[in-house]
Amino acid sequence: MLALGIAGTLLVVRVLSPGIPDAGDGVNHYQHARYFWQHAEVALSQWGKPVFSLLASPFSMLGLWGMAAFNALVATATCWAIMRALGRRLQAWWWLVPVVLLTSPQYVHTVLAGLTEPLFGLCAVLVVWALMERWHTVAMVLVSVLPFVRPEYAAFAPFAVGLVVWRRDFKALPWLLTGVFFYSSLAGVLLGKPLMFFDEHTYAGKDTYGPGDLFHFFHELDETFGLPLKRALIAAVLLLPLLLWRDVEGRVRHLALTALTLLPAVGIFALHSYAYWKGGLGSLGLLRVLATTVPLLVLFMVHVLGSLWTLLVPSRQWNRVLLFLLVLLYANAGYHELLHRLRLPMPDDEVQRIQREASDLVNERRAPGERVITMDPLVALYTGVDPWAPEEYLPIDGHWRLVEHSEGARAGDWIVWDAHFAANQSGVSADTLMNDPRFRPVAVLEPPTPLTTLGGRAYEMRVFQRSEGDWEHVKESLFVFGTGSGDLVLERCDTLPSRGGGHTFSGTEFPFTLAGLPAGGQLDVETLEVAIGLDGLNEQDTLLLVLAREDGASGTRFQDQRLVAGDQVVRFPVAATDAGSGKLYLWNRSGSSFQLIRFRVLREGYLRDADRAAHDQ
Repeated sequence: MLALGIAGTLLVVRVLSPGIPDAGDGVNHYQHARYFWQHAEVALSQWGKPVFSLLASPFSMLGLWGMAAFNALVATATCWAIMRALGRRLQAWWWLVPVVLLTSPQYVHTVLAGLTEPLFGLCAVLVVWALMERWHTVAMVLVSVLPFVRPEYAAFAPFAVGLVVWRRDFKALPWLLTGVFFYSSLAGVLLGKPLMFFDEHTYAGKDTYGPGDLFHFFHELDETFGLPLKRALIAAVLLLPLLLWRDVEGRVRHLALTALTLLPAVGIFALHSYAYWKGGLGSLGLLRVLATTVPLLVLFMVHVLGSLWTLLVPSRQWNRVLLFLLVLLYANAGYHELLHRLRLPMPDDEVQRIQREASDLVNERRAPGERVITMDPLVALYTGVDPWAPEEYLPIDGHWRLVEHSEGARAGDWIVWDAHFAANQSGVSADTLMNDPRFRPVAVLEPPTPLTTLGGRAYEMRVFQRSEGDWEHVKESLFVFGTGSGDLVLERCDTLPSRGGGHTFSGTEFPFTLAGLPAGGQLDVETLEVAIGLDGLNEQDTLLLVLAREDGASGTRFQDQRLVAGDQVVRFPVAATDAGSGKLYLWNRSGSSFQLIRFRVLREGYLRDADRAAHDQ
């Protein structure tokens, strides 16, 4: 009841939160559960985790928060399984289990976000309980299911199987084939791919994110487990030798439980550290993946501390009082740690507002039969499309299906490009769409405060619509440096002409400023193209081209692009609302001299024939 009460309280926090805890994988797993019964490829998707999708599918009918409801029950069941694995001898210590487990920051995050890590923790603890009770067949059946719950089975299963082998119960080992046999049979019948489990690995060869720091997860242990659990685990590890020395009769049980909890947790930690360090295994270094180890570590920690306490402290009435005070102290520390590490309730952040705004725009303008093409899970959710129905949705994929594929974009389809998913996972740049006359730019959406996303890109979303015919590419020259400034340019007078043309600048001030961008053409979105030729810059020099625009919500927002020696072209998307307020200038941060050979600013966009006459007028 204590576990259910804490989990229920966390669920209420999730329901009342204006934001979504995980708008990426959390939404994707919700979609897999929601459409589990409509598409065989969804039901058997290794990325979607078939067991999780199956069990969570009824809860997905409640909406996105239903996944958190499912995980709240999983967390409660995990507490119960840990208590059963601890045994009646440590029943007084059961009170500590839900308090420790449900205040661990990343574990709580995965519960509220509707992710798959809590289900793996439950299954792993059930395996440990079954093995401690010597229910070897049950344990092996559960182990056979783990590959379809989370990939961390690779670090957990060897220890579970090894214990059964050490106990020489070889009759239980064939049950390890249960899960793979059942999955392969379904894949063969439904998809004609009986070897799908072996042929289609979810993460192998995925080098989207590149390598990272080998000690990344080690440095983030406080953020992952929280300080109270981390310190309790350190104490348990240091006291384990004392427990093994003093409790001779229980030594085998202590060693077996350590081999099934602490060692797999270390293995999972090492596995993810290697994957992130090596690259190419689909690891982004997300801390939440270590939430899979939290139930195992809670079981280990409570077992060691409880067993040693029972062994060393005489059994008296005041022991329960001390344990009660310990639970209260940990609950207080865990509560404050949870608030410190997680933003509760979850806020509706700027990115989610942009995603919702882009989706609302598409919903308002999309006609029947026009599809949504995107890689952003939240956009697919908000627009109400089935991500596995080609007549409703297409992904922006790396093969550029939008143009070349027979199932590519049709006239009227809406494309929502974002700087995170589309740019990184699909490798599609915004310029690819902006420079293609098949796609009409409709909107550029940016958060009020500039944010940097994966790959060092400024976060933005761009909405396009596939037109019936090509749009005519129009370029209009706004300014050419050295030919007169007019009303548009504020130019310093102390610039010196260089031999061979151009001008030499020095110092950190701005040599000139293009103030007040002119009104655009017939489109809501156009591109400001700046062609620059530079000389005299070294690699250590920092020269930035800056576009500053007034934003009524947050003052002035800045976008900048570092410049290098030679010729280059820089493009900034500009909206009709930017007219009259924008400023474009050079910022010479290093202060060293450089030569500006050429500097030309053009406005480019796409017009249909009907709009060209109006534009010329």
